[in-house]
Parts: sequence; structure tokens; C-alpha cells
Amino acid sequence: MGINIQIDWSWFYTFLLVTLNLALAVFPRLRRDWEPLLVWGVSLVAAIVFFASVLLHELAHSLITKAQGMEVPSITLFLFGGVSNIQRAPPSPIAEFLISVVGPITSVVLGAGVLWRTRGEASYSSGRSPPCYSGWGRSTSSSA
Repeated sequence: MGINIQIDWSWFYTFLLVTLNLALAVFPRLRRDWEPLLVWGVSLVAAIVFFASVLLHELAHSLITKAQGMEVPSITLFLFGGVSNIQRAPPSPIAEFLISVVGPITSVVLGAGVLWRTRGEASYSSGRSPPCYSGWGRSTSSSA
């Protein structure tokens, strides 16, 4: 592919904040039965997966850019996400649209895939479904 992946120093700050938030606020509330080591381990893996999805988003932009005949020497992950270093303007409005839209489409497809794959698996220790799963995959009408 020939695209250099770079990580700005600010990315480490965001990675730390995401991991801390998950380990100290999110997972302890969602899974009260988990031991602290498991909470921290899952938080670390979740933060890595989150940033992998950001990288996939940027790679999607870059691959379409290269398919349009332009060079993308690098992608930089930083505090607010990522950026593809595109060397020149797209050759047409259609090319610019395709380059712009493929990243968000990739993110939506990844998110939908994760939701579909994990439907019904996530739950609070109390046995209730988290708000993001309420009604997911269930009929809202009742049969008499």
C-alpha cells in the first residue's frame, strides 16, 4: 500500500483518557462482577480497538484517494482522530465526494457490524440491557 502510519504525541494523551474513562467509569458500572484486572484489560483492548477503527476510517479515505491516482504518503493519528496526507486536490468533484464519504461509510459499517455481532450479549450486572441495546432486534409490538 505504501502509506506510512504515524502517531502524534497527542494521540497518547487521548489513548490514556479513553482507557481511564473506560476503566474507572464505564466498565465498573456495566460489569460489577468483573475483577479490577479484567476491567483494566478490557478497557485497554477497547481503547486499542477504538483507535484501530479510526485508522480503518483513514485508510478508507487513503485507498480511495490512491484509486483516484493521487499519492498518500502518510496517515497521522493525533488528539482528535486522524488525517490522511493527500498531496494534491482531487481531480473532480465526484472524486472528492468519494474520498470524503468513504471514511464515514466505513465507520458506519464497522459500527453496524459490531452492534449486529454483539446484539443481546451486553448487559448490566443487574440483567438489564444497556440503553444502546434497548429494543435492538426485538419486536415492539405485542401479540395477544
